[in-house]
Amino acid sequence: MGCWVATANEQRSAVATLNAAYLVCDRAEGRCTEALANLHSTLDPMYRRTYGPGEGPLLSSDITEFRVTHWAPAEIRALSQPRAADIEIRISPVEKAVVRMATETGARGATGANPTPQVWRLDQCNRR
Repeated sequence: MGCWVATANEQRSAVATLNAAYLVCDRAEGRCTEALANLHSTLDPMYRRTYGPGEGPLLSSDITEFRVTHWAPAEIRALSQPRAADIEIRISPVEKAVVRMATETGARGATGANPTPQVWRLDQCNRR
């Protein structure tokens, strides 16, 4: 459990600056499940482009299923392929690190895909 922190392409980030994520993987079932809550606000460039001044924050939540593509002691990789992007989770138990990478794709019918990946790392949430 933690918060996704953008490490690349934060101007296009689909994950809000204020978020909470819970990720669990099951080797026997060959899947990982991510529960993600986003509080979209004026802290987020994409929100500022979409909503005008005076608009309040928007809370959203999603459950995403990932298919495990690799499971080894040093790394677990899992993939989700919604219509507009390939989203990969990489877990390094040795380094105690988790990375989420989304790459837009037109392969499943979405148009205007930008192939530059968006990248986040799972971190502890700031408690203020």
